[in-house]
Parts: sequence; C-alpha cells; structure tokens
Amino acid sequence: MGVYRHMFAVLVMSLIMPLAAHADKATDQEYTALLETGGALAEQNNFGDAIRKFRAAATIKTSPAAWLFIVDLYGRLSAQSQAKPNYCPEAKAMLGRFFDACESCKQLSSPSEADKKACRPCSNFKVWKFKGQSLGLRTARLAEEIRERGDAKTEGAESRRLGANLPRGGTDRGKGLVSLSKQVSRCLGYLSLKTTPPGATALIDNKQGGITPTKIPLFHGKNRLTLKLNNHGDSQEEIAIQRGKTTQKEVTLKALELTAPVTRITTGQGGDSNLAGWISVGAGGLAVVTAGVFFAKALAKRDEADALNGEYGRRGEFNDLKDESRTALTVAGISAGVGLITAGAGVWLLMEKSGTTDKTSIEVSPGAVSLRGTF
Repeated sequence: MGVYRHMFAVLVMSLIMPLAAHADKATDQEYTALLETGGALAEQNNFGDAIRKFRAAATIKTSPAAWLFIVDLYGRLSAQSQAKPNYCPEAKAMLGRFFDACESCKQLSSPSEADKKACRPCSNFKVWKFKGQSLGLRTARLAEEIRERGDAKTEGAESRRLGANLPRGGTDRGKGLVSLSKQVSRCLGYLSLKTTPPGATALIDNKQGGITPTKIPLFHGKNRLTLKLNNHGDSQEEIAIQRGKTTQKEVTLKALELTAPVTRITTGQGGDSNLAGWISVGAGGLAVVTAGVFFAKALAKRDEADALNGEYGRRGEFNDLKDESRTALTVAGISAGVGLITAGAGVWLLMEKSGTTDKTSIEVSPGAVSLRGTF
C-alpha cells in the first residue's frame, strides 16, 4: 500500500501545488483546501472521507480533476471490498460528471489560474474529441490516453535518470497515471457485435457506439442497444455486460417491405377518354413534383454529409447521411420517370378519338407504368 499511497500523493500534489500558488479568490482557496484535505485523507486510506472532500470541491468549482480523483478513489475503495462490481454504477456516474465538467470548462469565459488547472485533464487527455460517443467508448479512450501519457512520462523519467541522478518524481507520476488508467477502465466490459447485413449504426443509450461489425466498450450492467440501417427496421434491446468480459452478439435486421398502392385508370365502352387523360396528366405532374422534392432532399443530405466528412467520431452519422442522399436520389429518379410516362399516357388519351368503344386502362405504381388498350 505504501507504493500506491506515494503514487497517489504525487498525483494529488501535482495539481494542488499550482492551484495553491494562484488561489487569490475565496472560492479558489476553499477549493484548494478541500483538495489538500482529501489528498491527506486518501494517504491515510480513509477513502470514504476523501471522496466526500473531493465531492465538496467539485460542487464549488468546475473541476474535472476532482471527479477523476473520485473515480480513482472509488476503484481503490472497491479493491477493499469483496462485492467489487457494486461500485460500478457510482464510477459510471462520476465519469459522466467528469465529461460534463469538461464541457463546462469550454464555456468558462475568463478562467482563473485555478480554473485552468482544474480543467487541464480535459486538454491533456484530449477529452473533447470524444464528444457524441457513448459513455463506455469515451471512457475507454480516456483510459487509453491516460495510460499512453503515463507510459511516456515513465519512459522519459527513466531515460533522464540514466544520464543524471534525478529524483523518482517523474517515474512515480507516470506509474500513477498508468494506475489511474486501470481505475478508469475497471468497470468496462465489451460487446462484440455483428449484424446481417453489416454496416448498421450501433447506438448505446442513444450515443454513437460504432458501425457493425465492431467491438464496443460498455459499462458493467445493463445497456440499451439500438441498431439502425437504411431500408431495415430498427432493433432495440437491453444488453447485460460483465466487467472485464466480452459478450458476443449477432443480430439479423429485417428488411422493410416497400409497397405502394396501384392506381388504375380505365375507360370502357362508350366512356369518355378525356377524364382518364386529365387524371393521368395530373397524376404525372404530381409525380414530377414529388421527384423534385426528393431531389432537393438528396442534395441537402449530401451537403450535410460533406460538412461532417473527416470529423472524428462521426463516421457513422456521415454514412447515414450519404445513404439517405442516395435513397432520396433513387426515389426522385423513379418518380420522375413514372411521372413523365403517366403524363405522356394522359396526353395520348386526350388525343384519342372520342366515342372509342375499346377498353383502355392505365396502371401506375412507383416502379412501373402499364398501359393497355387499342393503339
């Protein structure tokens, strides 16, 4: 425990000392005092009281750093308990507040030095590029960023010590970050997900999880999975995940049956072809207008997709917009073709000699036009 206490103290003091030097406001002073007290309690393995101090600090200042300390302490507290998964809902909630606090940091108009230090984990660990992703995915990537930074600091400190007899602070700082990375990801399990057909967008609690086939990090417990794929029905279910384990899942998505009523226009013996002709011309004109609407929609979706192209973590949304654009363009082409043929048939009926006794009929559907009669 002595090694962990030392690493934790280095983690805490690396943020506390800069804060104390610039705490020129009462709130900053109170915030710093709470962090110092929480750090001292943590060194004594009094994790419960330390968590309460860090919580109090986080209530008086936007502090992602405080929430990370709490996550780390919850992990250490759970290590002392036999029912280790029981703390996962709390850890999940604290990580959610950490990411929310990072978003609040972006809104600070005139941050003090204390604010900058409290918000520094967000930029150090590149948190903002995870926006829009599911909480499990954001947490896994946060843990990866922390571990990589810890490895770099450890390697850098050890390399420098070969040339000079430097203190162990850098090495301990790096090991402390690696340990923090493990605490952050302690409650994660994985969902290995495949769909038939592939390419579906997976949403976890309505947040981006990935494009199938994919392996998604999820929190221990129940998670709501939604699968979306163009021209297929959505699939929704709850997935139970165990921390540290991978759950296999295969889902077959049901294709939608696209049907439309058939319009039949008929003139019979002694009938007047003018009525059928005008109806056909009107139906054809309406189909052409519909084609224009869908063509405009296709262009709009394409522009939205182009605006997202290359943005990190939004590949699924980009693919969805591209699919919607192609679908709208296809409908526009079909509608335009049907409209022109229907209107042409109407013109033919209008030009037909009156008094025709032969039976003439037109059947119109989204994919075809059938004209029957005597020509």
